[in-house]
Amino acid sequence: MQAFVGAAPTVRIDWTAKSEGAAGLAAVVNVQARHQVRIDEGVVRTQTQLAYEISRAEVSQLLVDVPSDHRVVNVFDPNVRQWEVKPAGDKQRVSVQLFQPARTTQALVVETEKLLADMAKLEPSIPAIQAVDVVRQQGTVLVKLSPELRGEVTKRAGLAQLDAAGLPKDLAATPWDFLFRYATLPFELPLTL
Repeated sequence: MQAFVGAAPTVRIDWTAKSEGAAGLAAVVNVQARHQVRIDEGVVRTQTQLAYEISRAEVSQLLVDVPSDHRVVNVFDPNVRQWEVKPAGDKQRVSVQLFQPARTTQALVVETEKLLADMAKLEPSIPAIQAVDVVRQQGTVLVKLSPELRGEVTKRAGLAQLDAAGLPKDLAATPWDFLFRYATLPFELPLTL
């Protein structure tokens, strides 16, 4: 190390040892989400893939908020040890415990469903599945209607339309009815069927 010091009565040098890194600091987490929504007669099924990017510290628990009118069917990844759902105000909070703390990346898939009671008045709202305690969540919302159904977006807030040509190959094969992306939460996407 080489240092040039000006005229001062004292000199002070501080550093953080590389082995300590960000010890004691909270993790910085960003999430890329992919909401795949399938609407069939009488039910709305959602599969949300959350790709966590983690820096500065490790994470051993993930929290996800789900609308209270949707039932959490499954939460999975090979690193998921257990998960539980509890009410949290007007939402439900899914608490996910990991086998091994995640240091750089972690994937998580959350599956939900909502039964539609009155088929004559189908106005489902697409659920916003939200990762909690993250700096930023952005992603895509892809909606597929059953062949027997026709739908129309009645309102769109916080969403920009997405071109099907921009989809990854694994999603491009499905003929999605509505494709959107969002840069921040919350978003609103009610439909009339």
